[in-house]
Amino acid sequence: MSLISYLGVPALFLLISLTMEDTCLGAEPCKEPHCQIDILLDLFKATKQKPAWSPLQSQHIDNRMTRLYPPNQHRNTSDSLLPWVLPNRADGGHVPRRWVSRRPDGDSWGPESIQCASVPPFHFYILEEAMLPRCPSFRSGEELINLVGRNGKRLGGLHVGEHFFYWQLMRHPWRTYDPMDAQIVVVPAFLNMLVYSGGFCGPVEDGLNHISNALLNSPRYHINQGKDFLMLSTGFAPHNMLFSRGSPAKALFGNTTRNFIFVSRLNGKFLRLRPIQRRTRCVIAAPYSSQNDIANCTGSSKDGLQCPDVNHEKTFEEFMAKRDYNMFLMGQADNRIAYGSRRLAVTQAAEIYPPNYIVGSSAMRVLNSPECQGDPEKWNGCFKRSRQIPKHLYPTYIHRSKLSLMISGDDPSSGRYYESLTAGTPSVVISAGWYDQSAPFRCKVPYADMSFFLNEEDFRAATYKFTLKAMRRIYKDRAALLRKMWETQRRHVKDLLWHVPGSRVAQNVLEQAYRGCLTELRGNNDAS
Repeated sequence: MSLISYLGVPALFLLISLTMEDTCLGAEPCKEPHCQIDILLDLFKATKQKPAWSPLQSQHIDNRMTRLYPPNQHRNTSDSLLPWVLPNRADGGHVPRRWVSRRPDGDSWGPESIQCASVPPFHFYILEEAMLPRCPSFRSGEELINLVGRNGKRLGGLHVGEHFFYWQLMRHPWRTYDPMDAQIVVVPAFLNMLVYSGGFCGPVEDGLNHISNALLNSPRYHINQGKDFLMLSTGFAPHNMLFSRGSPAKALFGNTTRNFIFVSRLNGKFLRLRPIQRRTRCVIAAPYSSQNDIANCTGSSKDGLQCPDVNHEKTFEEFMAKRDYNMFLMGQADNRIAYGSRRLAVTQAAEIYPPNYIVGSSAMRVLNSPECQGDPEKWNGCFKRSRQIPKHLYPTYIHRSKLSLMISGDDPSSGRYYESLTAGTPSVVISAGWYDQSAPFRCKVPYADMSFFLNEEDFRAATYKFTLKAMRRIYKDRAALLRKMWETQRRHVKDLLWHVPGSRVAQNVLEQAYRGCLTELRGNNDAS
């Protein structure tokens, strides 16, 4: 972006006229051209805006560099709090961060680890009357994926976690059938299906009115105005559609859920979730679902889907012997600014430690070069239109690779992290803010041991250099670091995958909500 286009021509002439009277070295009037240029460049740098996804900090930081109060802390709410909901500190503060060690976000050594207090058993209640009455039934994972993806969304399988959440809670030992005995009330609204199914659940506004009326007719809701009510939705469209003021139904829904615990694909530190979060919602992160394996599930919408377990190699030696590709990446990498890191991976990292399978896809009119040609089995370091990529390539090559590149796109999160877990392929995370804003259940999952974190700024500045450095570290000493990542990933698959037998994701959501939203840490995402 040029200086003239950034400031505008009139403002630029005004600045030039003002700088004519400025001084160089504080004595004589500035007559040297470089003085005026330096002043303008300094002003340009000072007014450059940060990326839209950067966490908002300046409004909540005092001169001691401590957060004044959580950005979504409850204020001006009713004094009739439930006895298990602890009040905020009188001074408006919160308990300090509990880091074990401090490392820069995105550092190649991995994120910092967190010590969290254990959560005692508590009761939750499912508000069944909030379920959408018009959504159709289904008998397989494939039907569910097609239903949620009906509205032109190919990635419907990424956003069916809300169903597995409900099924896992149905027979959970902490469930109570007395709402007055519950510390958390779960609202099974199925917002993703409502928005994405293309009308199969009825008009969106009818669904919102149904949910709002169910809440307003619940005596339990009015005890604490929804502060201990929880709703889960990892999709994109519900965030944009359901929390705006575009219609009476949306306004009623937004007002009724204004104090909710909202479980999303990102936590409350993500800037673009602020309209959803406002000052009174508590937003926490949860995993995407893995669409490749969910397609093989069977069962029913009433009793739940039963899915096969992950098909991982039994030993690390078997893993190394069977995986004949090194790095894998297949995903959207068009000309938009947000996909710059992915484009660099395609064009500059594809030949590091070959063989690799790194392919960028695009649905845009203009396709980046080089374009993938010939046999799809031999593609690497090229771009192809999304509709021309055979569907079997993604699951085939992620299962044949030793590492999966998870690179930021429109936001720091990505379903590719969970697809990699399903495939048993350790991830190289290249996404500034992913751990801080998107990684779920940080109290349970040791991400620093499970994935390799490559600083995205370093990656963009010198892609080849830092990718090569990362590969050398991963494969050093007979791939000792890769072995550690592989073994740690195997231990925590059930903590992050919704569909596997014995999944602990719903349990982790409950504990994270209790820890981060029902205590004096409410709204403090460091307590997750």
